[in-house]
Amino acid sequence: MTSKRMTDAQTAAVNQVEGDLAISAGAGSGKTTVLAHRFATAMSTTANASWAPAAVDQILTITFTKKAERVRRVVNTEVSREAGRRVGEAWISTFHTFCGRLVRRHLLESGVEPGFLQLDEVGAASIAAEAFEAACAGLYEEDEDTRRLIDRWGASTLNAAISAAHENVRAMGLSPAEIKVPNDNAGLAELLAKSIEAAVVYSAELAEVKQTPSVAERAAGLSSWCDAMSVCPIDDDLCARIQERAAEGGTLRMKSSAARDDYRCAREALEMATAAVADPGLYSAMERLLRAYAEQYSAIKQQRGALDFDDLQERAVSLLTDHPGVAEQYRSRFRMLMVDEFQDTNDLQMRVLNPLRDDNLCIVGDERQSIYGFRYADVKVFERIRTELGKAIELAENFRSHPGVMSVVNEMFSMPHLFDPRFMKLAAGRTAGWKLQMAAEAPRVECLLVGLDAVNIEAAREVEAEHIAKRVAELVSEGELHGEDIAILLRSGGRASLYARALERCGIPVLVSAGASLYDARETGEILS
Repeated sequence: MTSKRMTDAQTAAVNQVEGDLAISAGAGSGKTTVLAHRFATAMSTTANASWAPAAVDQILTITFTKKAERVRRVVNTEVSREAGRRVGEAWISTFHTFCGRLVRRHLLESGVEPGFLQLDEVGAASIAAEAFEAACAGLYEEDEDTRRLIDRWGASTLNAAISAAHENVRAMGLSPAEIKVPNDNAGLAELLAKSIEAAVVYSAELAEVKQTPSVAERAAGLSSWCDAMSVCPIDDDLCARIQERAAEGGTLRMKSSAARDDYRCAREALEMATAAVADPGLYSAMERLLRAYAEQYSAIKQQRGALDFDDLQERAVSLLTDHPGVAEQYRSRFRMLMVDEFQDTNDLQMRVLNPLRDDNLCIVGDERQSIYGFRYADVKVFERIRTELGKAIELAENFRSHPGVMSVVNEMFSMPHLFDPRFMKLAAGRTAGWKLQMAAEAPRVECLLVGLDAVNIEAAREVEAEHIAKRVAELVSEGELHGEDIAILLRSGGRASLYARALERCGIPVLVSAGASLYDARETGEILS
């Protein structure tokens, strides 16, 4: 997309290269295009900025995806091929890569050995497991309350809870010495809210699996627990109420999933905190174990000359905070700071950015898309900084979806009693150029109503699969579509094979890309046989 075809909002965001700016970007609104053109505009002699033009290494772009090639193509067109060739020198990277680059440039000031080992997630997890084992061994023999804690919850459960708490505290920009176990109603209420939220997601997943008696029983218990806890008063009896219903709403012994694991971890954290509130001895033991784990984790990394992702960010914060000259060097270098997917940013990462800010920060994001909890991201950071910046541009035109689809989405998600009232209505920014051509009068959204006569949920899934398969077969036989034009999206992949079999019975070839591991997939089995 060239600047001549941009919307007014995109053009405004591209041209405002000087000063702070917040961009709220709806799904499919062309934010990557805006970032790339904003980069090119800053390098242009015609940029509306007192410092124009910026050199390619005077723009810091933080992104979670690979955008350097997109920037290079735009700079080639908008500035020059020579400038485009130099994009490889630009500061375009993730937070972790940027911090690693800073630390390597200033090893002495960062207090880091030149040959340090940068841990990936697997390496960090291995050291974390070793640190937990050492922490437990050191405390188990000498502390009765620690023995009670470990014997009650088991090493595996405690390991997951304590390592998660440690990572969360570091993502908040706090030191391990500041780790505190929730020991009051406010802390319990926060953990309870997280448990209920995770339970709702897990309940939806349970509805998708085969409804055996044990699944039905567990789903009913989970629903009962959610209903009771959702209206639980936050008062002096909160701890007792949580303990009374602790046996309800457990997880099933089934294949691990993100929803199941998130719910299990949330419930375990809640129950451990509740036990700690009720028993001061366990509370003290948990805090001692947390601190011992943090000390062991740090000591093992130091022995091996290793740094994890958060270490790189923490070292960068110390470098920029403790050495004002270094901070000034980069603050005067960078004409613009641009942060993509800002809703996935945490407090520690903001502490990296703050010393570099000089009325030059541009954040791009959408709090409604903050659904991943990426590296302990906190959407409140986005909301706080957006309010602080004051200047905001909203990108509300969607260039991915057909206008017929957009109208239905807008109508459905604008119902405040069903969805978040902050929903941004998106206008259709594209009306032509679709690869798949359909008759103009053909509906872009269909709702298939399946009549069910007192059947169980498993039978209902089969009926639904048959209806979908028959409708797909009709579209293919009418010549409207080919099989490769159709994708069926499911809430979870656990029942994908049910829909695949229904399609195959209707003569439609299927490729299943969910619901099985590589070695369990049917296609793999056919090759191996």
